[in-house]
Amino acid sequence: MNDTTTITILKSAREEFGGNLEKLNKKLRRIKGAGQSSIIKEEEVEITRMDCFDKPFTLPGLQMTVALPELAKQQGFSFMGVVSLTDGVRTIFATDEGESSGFDFNNVGNTCDHCGHNRQRNKVFVFRKDDGSFIRVGSTCVKEFFGLNIEAILKVSSKILEACNDIDEMFEGWRTTGFSRHELFGAIISLWRRDSVWFSRTKAEQERCVGSADTIFGMLGRHGKEITANVKEGILKAMEEVSVEELTNKIEQTFSSELAANATTFEMNVANALFQGQDKLAEFFPFKTVGLVGWAAFKALNGDVDKKKAAPSQWVGNAGDKVNLTCKVEKLRSVESGFGTSLMVFFKCGNDVVKTFSTARWTDNIQEGDEVKVTGTVKRREDWNGHKSTLLTRCKVIK
Repeated sequence: MNDTTTITILKSAREEFGGNLEKLNKKLRRIKGAGQSSIIKEEEVEITRMDCFDKPFTLPGLQMTVALPELAKQQGFSFMGVVSLTDGVRTIFATDEGESSGFDFNNVGNTCDHCGHNRQRNKVFVFRKDDGSFIRVGSTCVKEFFGLNIEAILKVSSKILEACNDIDEMFEGWRTTGFSRHELFGAIISLWRRDSVWFSRTKAEQERCVGSADTIFGMLGRHGKEITANVKEGILKAMEEVSVEELTNKIEQTFSSELAANATTFEMNVANALFQGQDKLAEFFPFKTVGLVGWAAFKALNGDVDKKKAAPSQWVGNAGDKVNLTCKVEKLRSVESGFGTSLMVFFKCGNDVVKTFSTARWTDNIQEGDEVKVTGTVKRREDWNGHKSTLLTRCKVIK
């Protein structure tokens, strides 16, 4: 048997596939007379796919030709194929030579031409003699007849074919491994228009809210989940204000200038996630890079202008103090806890940040951007990387 199969895989999956192939070759080396499977040809290709907005993008791929284990010609016979009859289901595995030989594999029968017995069989192997005639051999006789454990070799061969199919399916299912630049940047722009602060997982835990990366996963879905019509409409509307091309240019400008100087390890990790060893931004981002890419996009969109110009936030009062403040509702977030759902409200009082958790009726009557009067008691002061905020309790809010 000297058969080949051609597959197209993600370029990033090359190492994984090569490792799996070597594991199967180790099994083949334990079988006397078995050949090895190998990658006999590979070339780089660009594969076009459509994202959830029906916008085309390309993925770097490899087209590979894989040789299946070869069986040398033995005793004047050539192996043509095998017919499996397990559980009454006929399955044919034929070599290229067997396919073109003219042998009728559907009518292989149950007689073994080696031992002469005619009985119900699970497998029948077919060989062709040098004179062109065919011989059928049962699975219990095949090793003695052919001199090689063909059944064991075929099992490994089938696993190699399965590995090829699996990696092909993984490539076809790119949507379950990451996002295209267009759809990810669109979701980032939409999120940024609602809240200009990127919440890392650690910061989200401290603030008791959903992290920004998890919010994006909820918007775009993952593992094959489809994006909803409402989310798609919201993202497309956001992209009318800031286009993906604008964000792409902002990121390239921000990080090309910063990385020209002495970059930190974190900045280098961000750059690797963004550019993936290329001169331009990658067109496809795996799920694991969403946090880094989102942070970089927010940094580029914000430009750090507001942080540099605005005076730093200060604490408002001490624990136990009652305060009366005039504020603006900056953002609203729903928070799940063991006591149910509450609303986390962020207020901006001048340059100072004040927040509270509440299920009171006044939460139904406020929206982001409202000017309000706030009374409450200081529960504690908080500090996140130098950004000070004050948590209030027993709040009353009047518009």
